[in-house]
Amino acid sequence: MTDVAEVDEDMLRDAGCKELHRRRFRAAVNKLPTQPRGQVENIGCGGSADIALRRAGLDQFADGLRGQLGVVEAAHLLELKREDLVGLGFKTLHRRRFYQLVEPLRACPVDGEGSQLRKEMRRALRAKTLQQLHLAVRAGQASTRRKRSLSPPLLLSARPLFAMKPGSSSNESVAAAWAATWAPWTPGSAPVPATHPLGLQCAPGQLRLPAAVVQEMCLNPKDHLSKHVAQAGRWRDCEELVLEWNASSNRAAGGEGDIFLELGANIGACTLEMLLLTSARIIAFEPSPINMFHLTRSLRLAASADAAVEHRVVVFPVGAGDSALRSKMVSDANNFGDTQLSETTRDSDQAHDHALTQIVDVYPLDDIFPQPFVPATVRLMKLDVQGFECKALLGAAALLLSGTVRTVMAETSKLLRRQKCSAAGLRQLLRLAGFSIVTTGAEGVTTGSEVVTVARVNK
Repeated sequence: MTDVAEVDEDMLRDAGCKELHRRRFRAAVNKLPTQPRGQVENIGCGGSADIALRRAGLDQFADGLRGQLGVVEAAHLLELKREDLVGLGFKTLHRRRFYQLVEPLRACPVDGEGSQLRKEMRRALRAKTLQQLHLAVRAGQASTRRKRSLSPPLLLSARPLFAMKPGSSSNESVAAAWAATWAPWTPGSAPVPATHPLGLQCAPGQLRLPAAVVQEMCLNPKDHLSKHVAQAGRWRDCEELVLEWNASSNRAAGGEGDIFLELGANIGACTLEMLLLTSARIIAFEPSPINMFHLTRSLRLAASADAAVEHRVVVFPVGAGDSALRSKMVSDANNFGDTQLSETTRDSDQAHDHALTQIVDVYPLDDIFPQPFVPATVRLMKLDVQGFECKALLGAAALLLSGTVRTVMAETSKLLRRQKCSAAGLRQLLRLAGFSIVTTGAEGVTTGSEVVTVARVNK
């Protein structure tokens, strides 16, 4: 009965419970008598970890903790991080009990005999977990030999990412790595590229948002998304991002320095909406030079209207994937947001004679944000990368396992199949990383349209 009482709303959604079922569940739980678990305050720092685990209802993990991580004394439990628990199979309820278990032990020293060996064991377990994530996504699908591809420039050591605000004394510990040949773009720099790859110019337009917020934009005169923004005043998908950002602040303590991590910024319709309607600091990724032409000019316009924008957004002119490679990007001639990546620059072009082909660089997020230079809390991570979503998540596996990312909103469509993944594989990857799926978008996957899978982290 104690297990039932600890189940929350996200866990019920993950199990597929509808609202009616969730109401019945809550009503039934409220009628149950409270049965607290055994206390562990009397377990000293040198006490048995097995006894502490048993009293917390976690005895099924005792063998794994002892055999795979060398945990013998209660104080050794303090060395474990979220990714270690996920790797040993701790589910949401188990992790919550674990954190309650170790709280009385916080004053215990954790450095002692065997600490280096235990560190190596934890490192091996994390490597195994990352491998399992890769295998889970590819389970049940034909294995493919990675084609030979060119390598992108090597990344340099991580450096502070955001410019300091006037009067600020820190960068709030956000650092990233980039190459000698490219760097993250900020609105304080000249827009890039200097000329449009197709010889086009900005089509003047306005982003028209609630509360009479109006922002000038540089639109693409030949692009579907730009035409929609010009007519409707905003892109239809962006409102959900703002709503989720605000809702996540209500669910957990949010900070002014929280990050919105956007993979697939396109021309910046959602980037601007998040800048204007939230307090988010934004790290955006957009590899297409065509989209970068419009994105950087729109952000420059926003910074001209509000100088604070310059300190809240950076744009990486590269893609996110599961490995570092120089990739071919093919853009639809009438929808430059429909850009698809391939693993090699040697693929056939015959299916894309009507479209523009560009060469872009792709990196794993775990390389760009190496440990321990993980961004401050990533309150929301958005993926709209035309079928590359699974690979982008695989390249961010360490970031996901760390618990730094609170909510993931990923476009889910049949395009995943072109990259040897599926909607089920994407959700399984997120579950293995310790997330609950709260919106599946199954109907859209069936019809082929793009819908959003929403996953929230379980600490």
